[in-house]
Amino acid sequence: TAHMLTLKPDTVEYYFCRGLPVKLAVRQCGEVTTAQQNYLQGVSFSPDSVNVYAPVSVLDTMRYAYTKSVELNSLTENVTCNVDLKSMKGVKYEPEVVEMTVLVGYYTEKTVEVPIRGINFPGDKGLRTFPSKARLTFRVESSKYQSITSESFVLGVTYEELLENTHSKFRLYLKSLPEGVSNVRISPSEVDYLIEHIATEEVTQ
Repeated sequence: TAHMLTLKPDTVEYYFCRGLPVKLAVRQCGEVTTAQQNYLQGVSFSPDSVNVYAPVSVLDTMRYAYTKSVELNSLTENVTCNVDLKSMKGVKYEPEVVEMTVLVGYYTEKTVEVPIRGINFPGDKGLRTFPSKARLTFRVESSKYQSITSESFVLGVTYEELLENTHSKFRLYLKSLPEGVSNVRISPSEVDYLIEHIATEEVTQ
């Protein structure tokens, strides 16, 4: 006495792949952000690549295996979670789920003393500043705290800049800034200076 009125879906598609699978690296899709006092160290996957089965016409257009959209905001610590790979018609992943780990670092403050250098000075000229060093206080990524030292900075002034200077002091500024460093404060910000003439005997020695 039963009558079938509708059947959904009324068609089932099957995809056959006669070729070997292609191994593609996994990439994150979506947005991952950290809190203001933190920074994103990196995102890793386990496994970091998956086998992809699909028609050749589809495989030829794929460069990575993307995850479904992941939204993680204002992170303050490391996060590990399982994420599905983004589904595509006619595409099968092996495995279909990967483990994503988000590494979060934190900023810390550091102070170093950096000598003030004279740059592009002639051989018979030298720069003497008062004081001879300046204190740099800056924000640095936790992973680079030990590697950033006073030698990571170049604090100085060129000979040409001093020739154009009409004051007895000059303002200090950095000639280079290491990666991972920000919010640099220089103390003192200005120093007194003298351009010294170096005797020929001293140059020879």
